[in-house]
Amino acid sequence: MRAAHAGGARELDALLHWIRPPLVAFFSRRVDAEAADDLAQSVLWTVARDYRTVIPDSAAPWLVTIGRNALRDELRYRSRAAARFSRSDPSHSGPTTNHVAADVEYRDLRHTVRGIAHTLCGPAVRDVVTALLDGLTVRDIADLSGASPHAIRMRVLRARAALGPVLRPLLR
Repeated sequence: MRAAHAGGARELDALLHWIRPPLVAFFSRRVDAEAADDLAQSVLWTVARDYRTVIPDSAAPWLVTIGRNALRDELRYRSRAAARFSRSDPSHSGPTTNHVAADVEYRDLRHTVRGIAHTLCGPAVRDVVTALLDGLTVRDIADLSGASPHAIRMRVLRARAALGPVLRPLLR
């Protein structure tokens, strides 16, 4: 933490790479691998955002608190979701345009995005991209998958980071 405070982006990146494996291991003891990865990513985002405000000598307790809070929130969400789980009606998903040309264009774009996501993204992120393309909301995806909305939003951020550079030229 001291090096990240004193240095720049390279030192912060080294810090994030150094703390990621213990975070994933901590979360993996309590949740499945995908959720552990999402929780670790969430904590790493918080560290990257707030590391300059933390005194390096008190960084360890701060990091433990962030990790515990993230895990607590995920477990609370799962217990609430288990009590009120309801499936979305898949007949209400997908494009609703009346114009045939726009519908065909949307299908072509959707097919292209799915192909690129299949190439560039892992299975969890790829599933979120597919569900978004089918018209589901983050809340719908969270309910169907059993993951928290926060975890789904993190996957959407990863998808944007991976797909953005490839898709921007197509949308111009």
